Amino acid sequence: MVLGIATGGAVLYAFAPSYILQKATLESSEAAAFLSGLKYAYTAGGILTGVAALTSLVRSRGQKHSASENLINLASTG
Repeated sequence: MVLGIATGGAVLYAFAPSYILQKATLESSEAAAFLSGLKYAYTAGGILTGVAALTSLVRSRGQKHSASENLINLASTG
């Protein structure tokens, strides 16, 4: 979740000028620039969410192990 928030913030700061993000009220052109950046931030968040969902569905073809078994196997091989 933290990665999604950080990514969204980074995308918003990349597409919306910093002086706009510091203002309490926006004029129409500033609001349009902010909303454009916000659109890209939500799009990046949606893509990140989709990638996270897909990677959570991927399972190994071998035997399934619990998290503790995976740590023990990792420690014994490393």
